[in-house]
Amino acid sequence: MPDGDPGSPLPIEQWRSWWRHYGVRELEALLLLWWDPLGVYGEPEARDEYAAYVPRLAGLLRSGAREADVAAHLRAIERTEIEAAGEADLAARHVVEWHDHAVAALLRNGTG
Repeated sequence: MPDGDPGSPLPIEQWRSWWRHYGVRELEALLLLWWDPLGVYGEPEARDEYAAYVPRLAGLLRSGAREADVAAHLRAIERTEIEAAGEADLAARHVVEWHDHAVAALLRNGTG
């Protein structure tokens, strides 16, 4: 894989550009929509409620994490940081599918 990164077929700079411009906000929205352990979906002021967890998830996704890895990570956050249960398995499925589709589109189009 490019740039010594075994988890992603994208060059790191291309992935980072996509991440800065689109990925961060999209992943925050996915977590709010599909995971939401605090039940704050629909509250305008809660739009970035789970933003603190996005960088760690980005690292997992970039390194090739699959659904089970992402779900386990979300459940660990639920247990140790939020102390409330969300839809970790459902969210993990949507997050991994979203990331896979984004990477595939970037590879097809050659843009970031």
